[in-house]
Amino acid sequence: MESINYFIKGPSACPNKNFYSNSTWNPNFTQQNTNTQETVTITKQRISGNTVDSTISFEGPSKETRKGMKAFWESRALIMFGIGFGFLFIPSPVTYLISFCAFYRFCQGMSQYESWTNPHQKVAQMRSEAKLKGFSHILHSQEKKFPFTSILTNTERNNLYKAFFAQFNTQLTSKKLPLNKIFTDSPLQSDAMELASLTEAQKTALEPLQQQFNSIRNTYQKIIGNQMRKTELTQLSQNQKVPKSTLKTEALTIQFNALQDLHQKAFKALGSNKAKQD
Repeated sequence: MESINYFIKGPSACPNKNFYSNSTWNPNFTQQNTNTQETVTITKQRISGNTVDSTISFEGPSKETRKGMKAFWESRALIMFGIGFGFLFIPSPVTYLISFCAFYRFCQGMSQYESWTNPHQKVAQMRSEAKLKGFSHILHSQEKKFPFTSILTNTERNNLYKAFFAQFNTQLTSKKLPLNKIFTDSPLQSDAMELASLTEAQKTALEPLQQQFNSIRNTYQKIIGNQMRKTELTQLSQNQKVPKSTLKTEALTIQFNALQDLHQKAFKALGSNKAKQD
């Protein structure tokens, strides 16, 4: 009877065992600090709060509870899979419909099963990694289920972005970054600026400089792809006496210097913007 009820109503037939419908299991992440204590509440959509946790503890269902719930949903999912697979061998529109519905309930059951594996523990770990590894880590993250735009607040991402910008400029000044790395990691690239959750004032300050960055990147790609004639390279190098064999190297050096100046200017603009807001 319980299986029939689940087949008809889905997870709503089991309200006390349904992860998503039971708000009791929304865990709280608390920053442990002797001076301040901030609670960051995580919902299915996103979190609220304003700092990346230095240490995270979380409240949620016990290990025993999760184990029991996983066993429950695993059994429901397997029963639905068996029903769906079995009815496939009875050729009629009605049985095919039953089979389709059973497979759908199977997927819902497995979703509940995965939810009870305590995914918020992973969220806590990811937030700690963001604090430890910084903005570059979240920029290149391939995480799909819990994107950093959902588990870090706008203020958190913005602060990480500004810290990353300062670090990036230090590396750029010391010439520790190759040109291709600059273009993939630059704070002025579109992915980075979008992830940074910039304020409107910050966007206004940085967008013109981002356009210059894109222009330099296009020029770099043409140089690397041998799409520039000698006259263009000579004009770019601003030196008519540069030998043909070193024209390309000279042009790339000029691009690097331009990028260095541009990022310094952009970081100052970001700092000036902050001062105005304060």
